[in-house]
Amino acid sequence: MNFIRKVGHFIKRVVQIFLVLILMILGWGSYQEYADTQAYNATPEGQVALAEKKARTQAEKAESEARARAVRTERAKAFTEKAKARKEAVAEKAKAKEEAVARKLMLKQSREESAALAAKSKPARDRVEARAKACRAKRMKDYSFGKYHFTQSLKDPSSFDQVGFPRKFADSYEITYTATNSYGGRVQSTHSIPVTNCIYK
Repeated sequence: MNFIRKVGHFIKRVVQIFLVLILMILGWGSYQEYADTQAYNATPEGQVALAEKKARTQAEKAESEARARAVRTERAKAFTEKAKARKEAVAEKAKAKEEAVARKLMLKQSREESAALAAKSKPARDRVEARAKACRAKRMKDYSFGKYHFTQSLKDPSSFDQVGFPRKFADSYEITYTATNSYGGRVQSTHSIPVTNCIYK
């Protein structure tokens, strides 16, 4: 048992030593590479290489900065255009709203003016309609009265028979009728009945 423990301990030590040796070798390689690089950089060729590398680095940095500036410029331009479009849309919306309000006000004003004109002209229309109605009633009264007196003037009033509707003129109604004459025969004739001529303003 002690032997196995000793063997295990020995193997552990060997592994540790081996790892330390590997690390030392790697460290020495890195140091040697660093030393070689420093020695090369100290030579004229190394100085030229360093200058070229620095120039490439600066060029790459300048190119990167230029690309970054271009990206920022494009983003700023896109943002400005978007803001401008949004502002124009808001202005168009406000303009449309103002036009709608103006149309609504004009329509309201037009309706109010129409209502005022209608209210103002209503008495005149009422007077005209009342006169027309009164004149129509007077014409019908004249027609009925004239027709009655005409039928009574016939030889046989009971034989009077009107044909169709009267023809209306400005100052008379003309009727077509049939009636019996003195010989007992039925004849057809026309008669004009004077009526009121509706002339008014």
